[in-house]
Amino acid sequence: MVREPLDYEYSSYHLFVSEAQPDEKISQLLEEIVDTKRVLRCFQHNPREQYRMFVEGRENHEEHEQLIRKEMREDEYWLP
Repeated sequence: MVREPLDYEYSSYHLFVSEAQPDEKISQLLEEIVDTKRVLRCFQHNPREQYRMFVEGRENHEEHEQLIRKEMREDEYWLP
C-alpha cells in the first residue's frame, strides 16, 4: 500500500496529473496504452488539477454530489 496515488509505481495516475514525460520503462509502457484525453475532457477548468482533486479528495458522496450540482447550475435550471 502507498499513502499517495503518485507513489504507486504501476499506476497511470501520473499521466493524468503531470505533463512531464515519464523516464522509467514502466511509465513509458503505461503512456503508450493509456489515453487520458477522454477522462480529462470531463473536467472543464484546469482538468489535470480537477482530476487530482477528484482522486485525492476526502469528500463524502453527498458533498461530491453537491459540488456536481453546483457546477451544473442545477438549481438555476430547476432540475430535480
